[in-house]
Amino acid sequence: MWKTILFDLDGTLTDSAAGIIHSVQYALHTIGMEEPDPEKLRGFVGPPLHQYFKEYANLDDETAARCVAAYRERYAGQGAMENKPYPSIPELLLMLRKQGFRLGCVTSKETGQARRILEQFRLSGFFNAVVGCDARETNVSKEELITRAMRVMNVPYDRNNVVMVGDRFYDIEGAQAAGIASVGVLYGYGTREELEKSGATYIADNVGELGRILCGTGKAPWTNGPATFGRRIWNVVWPILLWILISNIVASIAGGIYGAIYGARLAMQDPSTWDVNGMVQDMYSVLLDYKVQMILSVIGNIVSIPIMWRIYKKDEKGRTNRLFTVRTDRKPGGVNAVLAVIMGFSVSAVLNILISITGIADWMYEMNPSRYDMLDSLPLWAEFIAIVIFAPIAEELLFRGIIFRRVRDYSGYLMAAVLSAALFGIVHMDVVTGICAFIIGIIMAILYEYTGSLFTSMLFHAGFNFYSIAISLLPVESMSDELANGILIGLLAVCAIAAAVTFMAFLKRNKSNELG
Repeated sequence: MWKTILFDLDGTLTDSAAGIIHSVQYALHTIGMEEPDPEKLRGFVGPPLHQYFKEYANLDDETAARCVAAYRERYAGQGAMENKPYPSIPELLLMLRKQGFRLGCVTSKETGQARRILEQFRLSGFFNAVVGCDARETNVSKEELITRAMRVMNVPYDRNNVVMVGDRFYDIEGAQAAGIASVGVLYGYGTREELEKSGATYIADNVGELGRILCGTGKAPWTNGPATFGRRIWNVVWPILLWILISNIVASIAGGIYGAIYGARLAMQDPSTWDVNGMVQDMYSVLLDYKVQMILSVIGNIVSIPIMWRIYKKDEKGRTNRLFTVRTDRKPGGVNAVLAVIMGFSVSAVLNILISITGIADWMYEMNPSRYDMLDSLPLWAEFIAIVIFAPIAEELLFRGIIFRRVRDYSGYLMAAVLSAALFGIVHMDVVTGICAFIIGIIMAILYEYTGSLFTSMLFHAGFNFYSIAISLLPVESMSDELANGILIGLLAVCAIAAAVTFMAFLKRNKSNELG
């Protein structure tokens, strides 16, 4: 229907009421007026500030200009942080860009301020242009801003292919005056009556309906229909159950194979020599052997990797014609790869050394000795293959590639990071280990979100697990307690600094990366 879509900012892309209202209260305070009731100031969200200050407080042009300056002073610092995107807005913008639409942001805010807000929420990369007021301007109509945006985007003579999306009558009337279509949204700060009265071409109740209107489709463009809460829970849980089932199937098959071999050997012996109780105990002792369990764990991961990869790719294919919620299948890049490995190793060192010097390690072993005896049952090269290669691949495909992305579809990044990390911690079946797993799960979700590369979180995970092998190479047991503790404390300090530096370097390197 349209080729160019212009979006208002406040009340359309972001829920900015708190920051705006607090900044208006500050501005009124500077001229001796107090308004403690925030509901009375909600009308300031969206419209040009200069005119609304005049109407609200019956001010002259000079005093209204002073209020605008004071408002911008406060909003540029604290107010802009009291803001958040509406749910599903990043997904909508990404879907529109993937379908070839040109997007612009048109706002009564100062342009630089609007850019900073969009960058803060990693939305700026979606827009071909961001147009607002000049820092010296205090009273610019929405029509003028829309016209400016069309000039910047080189579409001044193609107005039939342009639509303005906003939540207040200023947006709708500005679009009409500029000669373009408009869509009013009801999830913002305007009312249906207001939008209808101002002549909105279309009205959307929510972001999903907005997507249908903009794309001219009969259903939400990124979903196959609304998923019930129970369905969402099941979509998150069943991959984990499948992962556990694969481990049990592998163990059962291994037990069956061993039983068949054992039975064949018995068949060659005289039945009168059989000791049934002894045979059962032999079979159990073999299957419960720590080395055997570790080998079965590795086999389980090897079997699960292609299955989880297939689910991961199927999810991605399903998003191709709907939306991507995070960038996927990107190479991490050499620098990011190195930072991820160093960061993982350093974080692991910090956590493990703290656990060791506080005496928690002994308590952890007493609570779950088999877990640690399993790790010690293999030679170092086999342990490396098990926990540095296969475990990170299998677990990151499941917990970040599938669980994190699915929860992000439903509830956004924060909930996805917390829930995927929590489930990652729970499956470790150990309180302290689970807490550590939760912490690194949060970090790996951040790495994945910022780079869009699952390999980045895998490399962090591999670096984290590698510490347990590296520390075993140090002859700590042959050292005196004082020397060993001194080495560990020194290593703790170095790794804490390395973890902080690499994390900050990673964020700085990737802070400008956008979804899509």
